[in-house]
Amino acid sequence: MNLPLFDANACQNEPPLFRVQAKSDFSTYKNLCWAVTGSRLMLSGGFLGLLTLILVLATLTPSSGGFAFWLGAALLFPLLLWWFYQNSLRRNYRGTQLVHGLTVTYSFWRDHFTLHSEVSQSCIRYDSLYKILETKTAFCLLTGPHQGLAVEKSDCPDGLAELLRSQQALQPVPGLLPRAAIVSSAFSLSLLALHLAIQCFCPAQYRVQGWVSLYFSAPVFLLLAVSITLCFAALFTQRLARLQRRVLRLLLQGAALLVGLLCVLCCLLLALFSLDTDREVKNPDGTVTVITPVWLDEPISTVYAPYGPFYLRPVGNTFHASPQPVSPEPQPTPTPEPSSSPAEAAALSPEENGYRTIYSIFLADTCPLFEETCHAKGNSYVVLNDTDTFTEILEYDRDSQNGRCGLYVYYRCPKAADGSWSVQNDQQILNIYAYEYATGAVAVSGKTSWGSAAAQAYLDLTGD
Repeated sequence: MNLPLFDANACQNEPPLFRVQAKSDFSTYKNLCWAVTGSRLMLSGGFLGLLTLILVLATLTPSSGGFAFWLGAALLFPLLLWWFYQNSLRRNYRGTQLVHGLTVTYSFWRDHFTLHSEVSQSCIRYDSLYKILETKTAFCLLTGPHQGLAVEKSDCPDGLAELLRSQQALQPVPGLLPRAAIVSSAFSLSLLALHLAIQCFCPAQYRVQGWVSLYFSAPVFLLLAVSITLCFAALFTQRLARLQRRVLRLLLQGAALLVGLLCVLCCLLLALFSLDTDREVKNPDGTVTVITPVWLDEPISTVYAPYGPFYLRPVGNTFHASPQPVSPEPQPTPTPEPSSSPAEAAALSPEENGYRTIYSIFLADTCPLFEETCHAKGNSYVVLNDTDTFTEILEYDRDSQNGRCGLYVYYRCPKAADGSWSVQNDQQILNIYAYEYATGAVAVSGKTSWGSAAAQAYLDLTGD
């Protein structure tokens, strides 16, 4: 321990008020270490273990991968921390062979105390101590943040405890600014750890619910910005202000101010970017339609189901649709002629000729619409019918096995509560058609699924 050197002039000639003889052993060393760092270390470990346990129970289910591992880690972490702490104490104590069993004599006066042993002697004023701590079994006289002396209460004569408590009451307490910085930093860092854990535990293809972004993520970064501001303000008033050299003090204060402003700016930007721009629409069946804006294009909608308090589980594939409900009374477009002129046919692609030919021969009498459009990925399709409950489309799927024909699928797609629909979401195949590019011949399969049997004319034309 680095203690002040013995100063004979600082010690009065009058006899001490109290004198205590104590032997340096592992119990005294353990009490001192616990008062200095141990209690805070175990409190932090217990808090982290509890936080991890809450996160595991809130974000994972027993059937989730890694549930048993994280649950065991949360429960065992405080125990493992305690075991490492006890081992560290014993290892460090074994390294101080010089003071093992050493008898130390403490003499206490009103304004100072002395200690005398076979290896050292010191005279220390109470007002020069870093802190006086009282535990259940000892008084710890700290000469620095991580070093000091311990006097067991069982060795204290009557009146010594009152003297040390009176000196403890005279010690300066931390100002409001440092305490506010410590409390806000601990709180904001805990919430930040919770925020990061929610993001890290999010399963693949799932997404975090919108309320987490609006009411949790953004406030966390704002609170972190406030904490950083308080920390740097406390640093200016407590630490840097004590420097004697004015130029060095100004340089360090300027550098600290610049770093603090950059940190605050980063936190504010993170708070801004953490706000989710997607819009969530709750459906009557309990699902949630998430509408994601797309630059220079229509929004993309995806249907999710709630999964715990933080996440949304996808229940339908992403599709390209307008977020506004479709009008219940669609205005049909004029039905095209069954065939196009040679000039018009030459101007159209083979896929478009297939759409027109199949529609004019098989679908014109039952389908009032013929609206050519495409998905977000550029795949073309034709809207044939549009009602309050479903939309029917004809979509080019692929070429046939012999490469001579295009295969077109006639789908019926049910609509969600907001009027959106998806080919991949509970679609129904009504029929499959084949269009031969070279001759313009068409054939109907009669299939209502890809695995069902097809008509012979369809098989002869496609070679499937």
